[in-house]
Amino acid sequence: MDDKKVVFLELNSSYSHSMPGYCLIRALAEKNAPEWHWGHVEDTVKTSIDEIVCDVEANNPDILLATGYIFNLNILLQVCTELKKCSKNLQIFLGGPSFLGNNEDFLLENPYISGVIRGDESSIPDLLKGNKTAGLCYLDENNSYQDNKLADYKDELDTLPSPYQQGLIHKGKAFYQLETSRGCGGACSFCTSSKSKGVKYHSLTRVKADLKALHKLGYRDIRLIDRTFNEDSERAVSMLKFFAEDFSDMRFHLEIHPGRLKPEVIEQLSKAKKGSLHLEAGIQSFDPVVLKAIRRPATPKRTEKGLKNLLKLDNLEIHADLIAGLPEQSLESLLKDINTMLDLAPDEIQLENLKLLPGTELRENPPSGLKYNINTPWQILETKDMNIEALKTAVLYSYMLDSWYNPPALINVFRFCNSNIKDFFNKFCSFIEPYCDLNKGKMPLEKRFDLLEEFLTTEKKCLELCRFAKIASGFRCDKTERKKYKKNNQEKIIWQRPNLDENIRIKRYISLKNSFNVADFWLNPKAKLINEQTTYIFKLHYGRNVGSIIRN
Repeated sequence: MDDKKVVFLELNSSYSHSMPGYCLIRALAEKNAPEWHWGHVEDTVKTSIDEIVCDVEANNPDILLATGYIFNLNILLQVCTELKKCSKNLQIFLGGPSFLGNNEDFLLENPYISGVIRGDESSIPDLLKGNKTAGLCYLDENNSYQDNKLADYKDELDTLPSPYQQGLIHKGKAFYQLETSRGCGGACSFCTSSKSKGVKYHSLTRVKADLKALHKLGYRDIRLIDRTFNEDSERAVSMLKFFAEDFSDMRFHLEIHPGRLKPEVIEQLSKAKKGSLHLEAGIQSFDPVVLKAIRRPATPKRTEKGLKNLLKLDNLEIHADLIAGLPEQSLESLLKDINTMLDLAPDEIQLENLKLLPGTELRENPPSGLKYNINTPWQILETKDMNIEALKTAVLYSYMLDSWYNPPALINVFRFCNSNIKDFFNKFCSFIEPYCDLNKGKMPLEKRFDLLEEFLTTEKKCLELCRFAKIASGFRCDKTERKKYKKNNQEKIIWQRPNLDENIRIKRYISLKNSFNVADFWLNPKAKLINEQTTYIFKLHYGRNVGSIIRN
C-alpha cells in the first residue's frame, strides 16, 4: 500500500477560485489513512479536456477524487471518460452537491464511475482503506444499486484536523473560503441544507487559530461558507468583535438572514470598519405565500425591516438575492419583489431562476405543474403559475439588473430613475428587450448608456444624470465639446480618480450645464434636490478618461 496514490482533481470556474473540500478531505485522510500519497490537479472548466487528462495522468493515480458542481459536472464526466479509457484499473469516486439525491440512474448511465459519495469528508479515510463506507453509492457485481445513506461527521467539528493550520491550502488565490459551522436551522425546500439536523459549530478558539493561519499565509480576503452567519446571534457578535480587534486588515464575506437579525448583531455590524464586511442577504422573495410554500423561516415584514436596518449602515456592502420560479410565485409577484428591492436599494441585486438541486425536497417531491431540465443546471422550465414565457421574462429581469443596476457606473443613475419615473423597471425592460441577446452576456457599457439615454429622452432630470455619468465614465456624449484647459487655482474639486497622478498635463476638458445638482446624486442617491443651474468641468487626464470633476 506504500506506493498507492490518490489524486484530487479540482475543476474550478476560474483560477481565482478554489475548492475548500480538497483541503478538508486531505487533512482528515492524511491523519487516518497516512499510507496514501496525495496528488492535486487544479484546472478550470476552460482548460481543454486533453490538457486536464494529461495533468491527471502525469500524477499516475490509483484513485481519483473529484467534486461535481453545476458549472463543472459535464466537463468532469468527459474527463473521467477519457481517463478510464487510458487506465482500466483507475478507480474514480465523485462527490459534492451534484450527488446529494438518489444516484442510481447516474451510476447506471456512467458505469466507468466506481462510486459517488453523498455527504461530507468523513467517509474518505474508510474509502481509501477499501471499505464500503457511509455515504458511498455504487453498483455491486450484479449491477445492483447499493446506497449507504449519508456521510456525516458525528463528533465535534473541532476534532477535525485543520488544513489551514497545517498549510494544506491553495496558494496565491485572491480570497479564501473558511468553514466555521455546518448545517442550517432552516428547512427551505429548494436548499441542499434543508435536511441537515441543526447546526454544528467550530469553537471560537478554533476559528481564531484558523484565521491566524490564513493571515500568516498572506490571505486578507476571507469568505465564510457558513449558511447563516447570524444563526446564533451571540456567537455572531463575538466573531464580529474579534474580526475587528484581531484581524482588522482582513475583509470578510458573510451570509446574513435579514429576517433573523437581532439588535445586538446590527449594533456590532455598525461598528465595523468601512469596507471590512461584505454581506450577502438571502431574501429569495417578499411574498408571504411563496415563503410559506418553500418553508422559509421568516416573514416579509421582518425580512424587509432587517434589510432596511442593514442598509442604514453606510460602512457595509450589501448584496441581496431573489429567486424566480419558486412555488406559488407568479410573474406579477416577482415583479413586485424586484420593485420592493429597488426601493430598498442594496449595493447589488442578484436574481436567478430556480434550479432544482439533487437532494432537495423540491427535486424529490415537486409540486403539481413544476417541470425542470433533467440535465445540468437543472433549471426550472415551468410551474403552475409561471409558464415558459414568464420564466424567459424573469431571465430578462435578471439581465437588466446585472447590466444596468449592479455596475457602479450606472447604479445611482438607475436608482434616480426608479425614484422619479413611475413603473420605471417594467417600462425600461420592455424598451430594451429587442436589443438584448440573453445568450451573449452583457453588452458593452457604452452601449448600455446609449440605450438608457435613448429611453430617457422625455425625462429631463434623469437624462441629465445619465449624461453626466456617461461622461464621467469616459464616453462621448452628444451636445458636449472638448475645450482647451487652462489651470485655475480656485477650482473646487468634487471628485477625483483614486491614485491620480497630479503631474500629468491636462490638455482638454468638457463643460456640462445642468438644471439641478446632478453630481450630488451621481455620488449619493440620497442627496437633496436643489433646482438651480450648475456647471461641471470634467478634466481629461488620460485621453478621454476623466481624472477629476469640478463644480463651477
